[in-house]
Amino acid sequence: MILPSQLYKAARQKYNARDWKGAEALARRALRLDETLHGARSILVKALIRLREWHEAEEELTIIQGLFRRERFYLRGFLEWKRGHHVATNLFRLSEIPPIARLLWAIWKLQIIG
Repeated sequence: MILPSQLYKAARQKYNARDWKGAEALARRALRLDETLHGARSILVKALIRLREWHEAEEELTIIQGLFRRERFYLRGFLEWKRGHHVATNLFRLSEIPPIARLLWAIWKLQIIG
């Protein structure tokens, strides 16, 4: 019997080896067995982005955003960057900043723009 955590670990290894298809397949298998494996869903989203499967990546990212996982900022930025959208730079930056600092940054930006 293969544990979901083992599949996740294998998916992560495939992703790091730049085997996007293999990472996608293993992450999907892990999630079929345990949909609460957040790391597997993140690997799945990143693999889908690398494969330029925008629609599927968006669907999985919607699940992550609904769970209010912190990596949602990083994954959204990664998706937009790979699509060629310049807003990604700010999203990547925001993913590494503590929540209170993000709030202060947003207020500061509104004062400059508004």
